[in-house]
Amino acid sequence: MAIEAQKIFPLAGRVARYNRDFLQRVARWMTGHGIRQFLDIGSGYPVTGNVHEIAQRCAPGSRVVYVDLDPRTVEVSNALLAGEPDAACLLADAREPEAIFERAGLLDFGQPVGLLMVSVLPFVPGDVRPLVRRGGWA
Repeated sequence: MAIEAQKIFPLAGRVARYNRDFLQRVARWMTGHGIRQFLDIGSGYPVTGNVHEIAQRCAPGSRVVYVDLDPRTVEVSNALLAGEPDAACLLADAREPEAIFERAGLLDFGQPVGLLMVSVLPFVPGDVRPLVRRGGWA
């Protein structure tokens, strides 16, 4: 699949690396500013250097909930996260934030939560404006 994507979009690998670098910088910045809970929507597989590894290295006990729309991705992610009591992946749609918030059981929404949606909105079909609230959710 990566080879096919590279044929269609030759910069795909570079863009993916930039997105990964950005995600890692943001996770470090958030933990450095006291955030200990993370909701990563559209996460894909939690590969090396993902949010739970960075957050827990910077601030042990940090909790991370990954969200993905693909059942196989969620299945593999949860297998990779086995033994990580403070990280889980759930099957949900980015277009249904209320359902995500209801099911993100590891997180306490009475405390700050770092919300990550790196490179997600370009892949959401239809109008994404209703999903984005000006000024954040604070």
